[in-house]
Amino acid sequence: QIQIQPEFIAKAYYYGNSLVPVSKTDEIRFKNEEMKCLKTIGFTDAFRVPRHFYMGGVDLVMPNPTNEKVIGAFKAIVEEMIKMNKVIIARYVYRTNSDPKLVVLIPHLAKKGPVFYLNTLPTIEDIRDYQFESLTNCTKNQEELVSKFIDSLDLGEGDEEQLKPSETYNPILQYFYQCLESKALSDD
Repeated sequence: QIQIQPEFIAKAYYYGNSLVPVSKTDEIRFKNEEMKCLKTIGFTDAFRVPRHFYMGGVDLVMPNPTNEKVIGAFKAIVEEMIKMNKVIIARYVYRTNSDPKLVVLIPHLAKKGPVFYLNTLPTIEDIRDYQFESLTNCTKNQEELVSKFIDSLDLGEGDEEQLKPSETYNPILQYFYQCLESKALSDD
């Protein structure tokens, strides 16, 4: 049995099927030591951050309800940003040692007071470059078939609607009521 000295032992992590050794110095160097924070990077016009950039759910940022000075300052910033049609770009670390995110803070005056809507923005790591083949040109016959198919999907003839939701049975409810009736009338 061979005794291995502690300085020759290294951690290894899987990368696909391969094990990649990581020394203690590399582990310390690359360790994520972020403190919890929400730090403003800058202000920009609201039109520069379109809604389709948002990456996930929405969080609310509100002032401390026990401090009147903070509420007043918060409200002043929100009102002025709304007047100027501006948003805040910020760096957000949800909890200590978690990954930082790029976020946008959108001002809003709610009934209960001023708030910011916080949405995550994409970064370069979120961009996926998918390569698709070019589309081939279709023939006249294919165009006519697709046109006829689309016309057949039309539910309206003239001004009257063919599919009236109030008169259409829901198959899920129908099945539920059949099961309910069956259980109610059975002896078991």
